[in-house]
Amino acid sequence: MRLTKVIGLSLTFDHRAVNGAPAAAFLNTLCERIEALVPGAFDAELADRAKEPSES
Repeated sequence: MRLTKVIGLSLTFDHRAVNGAPAAAFLNTLCERIEALVPGAFDAELADRAKEPSES
């Protein structure tokens, strides 16, 4: 057993605006690309954002 960091992502399409088959194909491709990312791929960008002053 190993521990990993996981993030939840939920996407939906309005079937009145987008046909179901192309929407499903897009979501499948998006999932494949996200799952293929190298661990730490966005660490630099996230670190830069953490340094920015908040807008509150």
